[in-house]
Amino acid sequence: MANALYGISRAPGPQWAREVLCGVEPVVQRSSPSDLRAHVVSTGRSVADLLTGAAARIDSNESLTPVVDALIAAAAAVDDGARQAAHDDVAEPFRVVLMGSTMAGKSSLFEYLTGGDGARVGDGAPRFSRDSMERPITVEGLESVVLVDVPGVAAFDAPEDREEAFRQAQYADLVLWTQSTTAAQEETGRALERLADLGKPLVVALNCRSDVTNPLNRIDLLQEPERIFGGDVEEYMRPIERYLARAAGRYAGLAKIHAQAACQAQFAVDDPTEAEQLRSASRVVDLVDLIRAEQDATATQRRLVRVADIVRVPLSVAHGLADQLATTTASQEVAAERRRVAVGRKSGRAVDDAALVMKTAIRRSVEARRRWVAQLDVDLKDSTINDLWRDEVTSLNAEVRATVSQARDRLRTSLSSIVADADAEWARTAAREFEGLDGGGSARWNLAAKIIGHGGLTVAALLGGAKGGAALGGVVGTLIGGPPGTAIGAAIGGAVGVLVGGFASGAKALRSGINKIADSWFRSKKDVHARRRRQLTDQFGPLLDDVEASLDTQLANEIEAWRGAIADEDKRAAASVEAFEAATRVVYGIQTSLSETVAELDLRLTRGLLAEAGRGRLAGAVTRATRLRGAGIAVDLAGDDLTEAILYPPERLVETLTPVPSSSSRGITAFHVLRGATDGKITVASLTRDNVHLHLGSPVPDGVLSTWRDLAQLHSGADAVRLTQDAAEEIAS
Repeated sequence: MANALYGISRAPGPQWAREVLCGVEPVVQRSSPSDLRAHVVSTGRSVADLLTGAAARIDSNESLTPVVDALIAAAAAVDDGARQAAHDDVAEPFRVVLMGSTMAGKSSLFEYLTGGDGARVGDGAPRFSRDSMERPITVEGLESVVLVDVPGVAAFDAPEDREEAFRQAQYADLVLWTQSTTAAQEETGRALERLADLGKPLVVALNCRSDVTNPLNRIDLLQEPERIFGGDVEEYMRPIERYLARAAGRYAGLAKIHAQAACQAQFAVDDPTEAEQLRSASRVVDLVDLIRAEQDATATQRRLVRVADIVRVPLSVAHGLADQLATTTASQEVAAERRRVAVGRKSGRAVDDAALVMKTAIRRSVEARRRWVAQLDVDLKDSTINDLWRDEVTSLNAEVRATVSQARDRLRTSLSSIVADADAEWARTAAREFEGLDGGGSARWNLAAKIIGHGGLTVAALLGGAKGGAALGGVVGTLIGGPPGTAIGAAIGGAVGVLVGGFASGAKALRSGINKIADSWFRSKKDVHARRRRQLTDQFGPLLDDVEASLDTQLANEIEAWRGAIADEDKRAAASVEAFEAATRVVYGIQTSLSETVAELDLRLTRGLLAEAGRGRLAGAVTRATRLRGAGIAVDLAGDDLTEAILYPPERLVETLTPVPSSSSRGITAFHVLRGATDGKITVASLTRDNVHLHLGSPVPDGVLSTWRDLAQLHSGADAVRLTQDAAEEIAS
């Protein structure tokens, strides 16, 4: 009766309870892969244009060249994705990529599933790189599935082969991992972790390696299969599960098979009865059932995910790159301004010190000549005095040149040291400020680094562009490179030249003659000496005053030239700072645009997946979604829709859904993402508007911990998300 009241005819159960509490699921139009593809192509082209335009707006400053190059490369990658999406066959069959180590039995399994003639079954020797083979599966029930056999990914397989294998895995709906009943290698662990980063579901075919071409082994397989399969499945699977757990991989199922027996049943046995017995004993039907179940439940959803990822993957790289570039250019802007101010202040002080030294030296040299005049023997002839004066002027010339040369050299050394110290401090500051950007500072960059294998542009590349003070390094060349030093030497030389030719001998001789007549007839020897002393002082004093004033003027002009050079360089340094500032604005703009674009793409995909999984009400209720491959999707919901998603999570969704209350603070949002990710006990160590620190009561594998942390930070935008646990290292962002 209750069912009739609600218009529900099915028997009571979880779905019945959900519909009673939340209402009958509305009929909604599902998003087709073709519709999503059109949006993906349009999005990719728009983002490529955005990145290309941003690169064109950034100054061609040498230090910013890596930024421009990175944006252009990101634009090309996104544009390539858009072109690939435009030609993607959305009607393509369910795609399974067959992976594993060489000699694990991949080729035998491939030949059986695709009805081959055994030509690809070899002796286990590595094949040529990029040797992938794609065929439709011919086994009953899997006719709409395509199987791709890729090169091995073991330690002894060629790097080119491994890259081809993972390139194919990017476009897989399901990865079929073939593992022989031997110990898993460390290289296997790295491969499984990389697959987890791609977010691909994994079915493991644990292949028995007993050679059934040996009659005794064949009899054992047919009559006592446990003797052939033998061993402990858990023992073989434990390292694989550990690797997957470490990387938060999605494990879809396990089938223990004998690929060689299945292959023999197909093309190496004349007796149909024995062939069927071999096929049955190979247990390959269990594997077929796993693949069929995954296909039936997820084919359309996987197609939606694959179409989205064609552009979403390069978008993730561009988004992470924008995060890194924004932080880096902003830090360089601040550091360049600090460096400009420090170099300008210290250089100005160095010039002031040099000016004081040279001015003091000139005054000391001139004062020495005044003392020379005061001590001069007045009984000497005028011609002798003139000769002595010329010698003294030559000495003054040499003293001034030596003093100025020494001061100039010290100034050069001082300025060089100032710039070198500024460069060293910049390097230390950069190391502190940029620490963590290549592996822990940005969740988006962590994701991008995983996708590109920790390659591409790094902070080190940007620092290399600024090495040696490219932003302000012209100070050295301008102030130490010649023109100011040469000018000051020429100026002092000119001033001394005036001194050498500046003794007015004619006027002095005339006055001396008059004085001699007066001295001879009317004055005592003492009076004559006193009068002669006054005459020498009166004639040499103004001349020395003129000399000192002339040298001071010349020195002032040269010091002003040095200060002008510093000011000019400061303008160039300021222009460099402005270039960093402008680049930072551009990159922050890109960051904002990419955040909106990625959020819109994730929202469309999430709604499409929910609708395809029969949860149309939730599809329409989701207001925001953040998807992290390998971690799942965090979604914003409100009210009854949030309650429904928590009480009745979608059962057939290919991505784990984490519902979060809408309109929460960043710290609260991060908390709910983490709370929804685990069923274990958690303790709130601290929770603020922008930060969260949670302690997990039981150990969680590192890979799982880091993906939870990254998803929480990406969806919430929190400044810091910290997770600690009793038996694991802390992971903080």
